[in-house]
Amino acid sequence: FKSLGNICRSPMAEAVFAHTAMQKGLQSRFIVDSAGTSSYHIGEPPHPRTIKLCTDNGVHIDHSARMVDINDFNEFDYIFCMDDMNLRELKRLMKSAKNPKATVKLFGEYDPQGITTIEGESIESISIKELSVRYYINRY
Repeated sequence: FKSLGNICRSPMAEAVFAHTAMQKGLQSRFIVDSAGTSSYHIGEPPHPRTIKLCTDNGVHIDHSARMVDINDFNEFDYIFCMDDMNLRELKRLMKSAKNPKATVKLFGEYDPQGITTIEGESIESISIKELSVRYYINRY
């Protein structure tokens, strides 16, 4: 999962996805990670509000922000981003990867309500992420 700073949206999506996969007994089928397209917060934990939202919803979150690495495009099958700006940046970066295997797309494309952009770390965002996770993971 990719966002700008990797302290709000993407680590929350990572935590919700990992939580849902574990609940469904599918954790061994996925490698779940997140990163940012900027270096603003490298090494920092998730934003306190992100931690609170996850904790309040029974979702464990343990993450240290990192920046997207060119190897991510070869290590992961899918790279989901939170908004159009990050999608454009990831597609630009992917051009530098040698034979990238990843499919890069908006995570919100899996939202059954059609909300493709996931903004900020609001209560609505965790609901959208949960819906998107459930819709995506139910394919397995």
